[in-house]
Amino acid sequence: MKTNRVVLILIVLSFISISFLIFWQINSWQVKDAKRVKFCSNAKSLTAIATDKYDANGVKYRGGTLFRKLSLQSDRTIPVVIFPQSLSAKVWLKFPQSSIYYLGRGGDKSWQEWLSSDHFYLLAIPPQVKGLAFSRLCYRNGDVGVQTIQKLEKLSPQKIVINQNIDISLTAPLPQINSSHILVNAGSDRRDILGGKTEVYFTTEDMVVKN
Repeated sequence: MKTNRVVLILIVLSFISISFLIFWQINSWQVKDAKRVKFCSNAKSLTAIATDKYDANGVKYRGGTLFRKLSLQSDRTIPVVIFPQSLSAKVWLKFPQSSIYYLGRGGDKSWQEWLSSDHFYLLAIPPQVKGLAFSRLCYRNGDVGVQTIQKLEKLSPQKIVINQNIDISLTAPLPQINSSHILVNAGSDRRDILGGKTEVYFTTEDMVVKN
């Protein structure tokens, strides 16, 4: 009898502890999200941040900046800068929204993607473009993912698989895809819309490619 009472007390205490932890975690997320919303709404565009410390590519780097190279064709490589601190407006221009196509939600087959799938876009890269730059995902607080499209499978009119590991549920008919397109993962928060809050820039000047 006494043992049953002790067990009952332990169960009640465990339930209270778990409930408190869940409440604290949810409240912590809400506070962080509120701060992030305020920061995102006040953030300046990358070409509006004053600085005179650009490198030869018109980029001011920061800790965490990524530099990649995408091979669109056998003789064409596009350097990509992700999460720079600022860009020179003399070198970089805003990527036209008409060349950004929203595909839909998806991801790999991990349980994280199943719980919160990401938003994917197609970018059609014009021939004169010699470099791309992306701002950071503001609301998700992470970096965009970019890759070339090596293989595309149509499972149904609303479902495709890209590069054998990215399943995407389409929101509209799939456009004609060619070697000038790249795939961009803009994270799981729709507010990080590509071309809007997550800025995309291009340059037509030759870039000094980092190794």
